[in-house]
Amino acid sequence: MLKNLNKIPLKQKTSYTSKILRKFGLFVLKNYKFKGYNSIILFKVKKGKYKSYILKKTWNQFLKYKKINLKSLVDPKKYIFDLAKKRKVKIEKNFNYTNLRSNKRTSDRVIFTPKYGKFKDIQIGQSLEHFLKGYGFNPGNFYKPEQAIKLLFFKRKRIVLDSFKISKNTRISSLKVPNYPLSGKFQGFLFISNYSKVVDRNDGFEFKNLYEKKKFIQSLIPNYKILSSIDSNTKSEEIVDTLCDENHTWSTKITNIIHGSKCLHCAAENKNQIGGESFDTYKNNPEIANYFSNTYIVLIKGKNKKHLKIGIANNILKRGSGKYIKIYYKFRSKRANCWCLEMYLKKLTYKYRSGHKDKDVNGWTEFRDYKKINRQKLILIAKKTTKIIIKYGWRKFYKKYLTRGKKLDHTYNEII
Repeated sequence: MLKNLNKIPLKQKTSYTSKILRKFGLFVLKNYKFKGYNSIILFKVKKGKYKSYILKKTWNQFLKYKKINLKSLVDPKKYIFDLAKKRKVKIEKNFNYTNLRSNKRTSDRVIFTPKYGKFKDIQIGQSLEHFLKGYGFNPGNFYKPEQAIKLLFFKRKRIVLDSFKISKNTRISSLKVPNYPLSGKFQGFLFISNYSKVVDRNDGFEFKNLYEKKKFIQSLIPNYKILSSIDSNTKSEEIVDTLCDENHTWSTKITNIIHGSKCLHCAAENKNQIGGESFDTYKNNPEIANYFSNTYIVLIKGKNKKHLKIGIANNILKRGSGKYIKIYYKFRSKRANCWCLEMYLKKLTYKYRSGHKDKDVNGWTEFRDYKKINRQKLILIAKKTTKIIIKYGWRKFYKKYLTRGKKLDHTYNEII
């Protein structure tokens, strides 16, 4: 149908070509006049993605290729900007649109920044073909990878080292990124973090990803000497030996130090609360396990309400600092025995926690609702439990009742 026009009279060529193009869904603009085989013909289409745009082709181009594409647009820049607006991304203004080609071989890329999502304000570079087809984008499309990663980590309160560089052909999703926290207890200590865990999952700061572990632990106990070897592979559950400023050798889990525990020997001598209790703590420090202490049930006055408190201390009155209204029960025995009783009672009464209403008061995690718990029943259970602890010994008692998944001999229904 798009045949040679030599046999068509000159006066009829305009109407003839217009009619032929209309059959293909192409409508020439007003004042159209056929001027030759290589003259530009401006037209529009009534449907499809280009219906709002003016297109152009010569008659010879129609003869070779009837379909229209991006190269047929008079203003491809307007089409690309409109497409970007629909996809909520911002095209960089300094991009040269005159050299754009839609085939895979082009080295030109569309540079844009998303206006939403985790990659908001990050420069993305995509081939024109992928951009036109609406392909998604990933870290492999970062236009300036180092700059993008630094901005993404900064959004997550981390500062990436200035010297950070990415080698060619590196897969960013599995990249290890050196960074420092902007705040918190780990501020100023180097982390080596997996890109995907920080950016995709927004993982928090974990000891296992801390690179300067020994330096961090030493900062928590500046007057202590660390006797055990600690490196970047050390785990928080590992036990380390330390020498305190009073020359006590203290063995404990790293996680206890992180949560504020100090030398148990010094604490025992000063008759203060020891803190940092665990099965391993007492196992590795038998002299502390055998030190006499007290498990207690008291009524305490918080800032907002009264609570039952189940706790452990070498000196109950000193521990209470005047906040204990009444002592209902006291069990005096070896520290490890007292600790087992405390854990058992806290596990039994866990459903009736009330400390969330008085978080500003020390020991709020041990607070229980005194209106819902029958303290006489609770004390009776405590007395029976102490006999079992002494009979079995604290180690066997712990393994039977207090390890994960083990059931108690009593239920919460027995204390209400």
